[in-house]
Amino acid sequence: MIPILPSGAPGPAKNQLLQTPEVAAQDDQESGLTFEEGDFESPEVFELITNLGSPDSGLRTDAINELRNNNDLNSDPNIFDALIELLSKGDIVSRRASAQILGSLNNTRAISPLAKALQDKDNELVLNSIDALETIVLGNKNKISQTSIDLLAKILVECLEENEYYDVSVNAAMLLGQLEKAEAVEMLATCLRADNDISRRERARDILCGIKDKKTLEEAIPLLSDEYDMRTREYAASIIAKLAESNITSDEATSALAKCSRDPNARLRSIAEEFLRNTKIQSGELLNDLILTILNNEDPEAVKKAAIAISGFNESVAAPVLYNIFSQAPDLAVKLSALEALVRTKNPIIVPALLVAIRIPNKIQTFARNSLQSLSDEILDKGLNKYLLEEPDIDNRFYLLVSLFSIDDPRVIPYVLKCMAHDKEDPRVKPIIEEMLQGIERNNPGQAES
Repeated sequence: MIPILPSGAPGPAKNQLLQTPEVAAQDDQESGLTFEEGDFESPEVFELITNLGSPDSGLRTDAINELRNNNDLNSDPNIFDALIELLSKGDIVSRRASAQILGSLNNTRAISPLAKALQDKDNELVLNSIDALETIVLGNKNKISQTSIDLLAKILVECLEENEYYDVSVNAAMLLGQLEKAEAVEMLATCLRADNDISRRERARDILCGIKDKKTLEEAIPLLSDEYDMRTREYAASIIAKLAESNITSDEATSALAKCSRDPNARLRSIAEEFLRNTKIQSGELLNDLILTILNNEDPEAVKKAAIAISGFNESVAAPVLYNIFSQAPDLAVKLSALEALVRTKNPIIVPALLVAIRIPNKIQTFARNSLQSLSDEILDKGLNKYLLEEPDIDNRFYLLVSLFSIDDPRVIPYVLKCMAHDKEDPRVKPIIEEMLQGIERNNPGQAES
């Protein structure tokens, strides 16, 4: 049974992971180790290995550190064999220490004995063995057969489900999750929402992002609920968005995350908006809800968030909707919110919208002028070609041309000339264009002539 913590509950204290003195004494009995000083290339190494079982914690720690940092350990095969023997036959202190050092050796031959150690009743030994296995298995994943991976995963699942200690269960789940096994999902989701260690929660999030399974999605969706803390909700949003990149998604997940695009939390909103821009699934129900929010809500902030949320949809869907809201809404604040969101879509339809907005006084006019000047050449070209030169209605072309007249931007000159050639029979056009070119020449000498 997986140990489930209540929300916010810490894992057990470190000393809870140690065995009782009686158990330790039983394990510390002589167990018939067979290696001797002459088995090693240097007496110093023999002394260090002997000190792994020392009751003096200082000697023991120094021995562990020196052996872990010794680059020549792999050159003497007897060192590896001695550590394996210590792991299975040594006293409990030696066994814990040998598991730590075996991880540093990064030798795949240690996988089987370390996996066996996961079934031990000493939880500190189990934790050290999990850490060592993580180093070895993930560092040599391409060299290990799938059968071996599956056997290790089976033992990790047993460790996860049967061990009563939180630290052991969550560490086993983390290694299991990095092997992309869905059995780790429930425990990792518990860690994500309940662990007091932020770095461990973030690690659980990153691992869950890599478990491409529907079960991961199912565990993440409820964590978007506002009953959870903001960090948990952000983690869940990141997981859902990441899974969508591998086409692991659902209407429920899309709708739940899309609604976060109106959340007060800026980080959560940003994840949701990016998700809406990238996902191929769009919720018509949500879009209608957002449109109604804009048209019926008197709160300017709510209107602005809803408009930005619409801009997160695929631009071919969002741009026409926002353009229509901008064109038809009588309220200037709604117009401005729709226009600001429309510019975010980078759809060429923003060009005629901004040209129309230039004729609306105050904030909208200022925003439109600044936005037009900052448009990329590509968007300006597409927008002017499609909505000015290809516009079938001569009156609409004329009014857009009048708006162009107020822009001192040399980039518009070619379009002005094309428009003059296009509408040379319209008596309104020529004086407007001549005056525009004169203005451009005053502000940018030589540009109009060229």
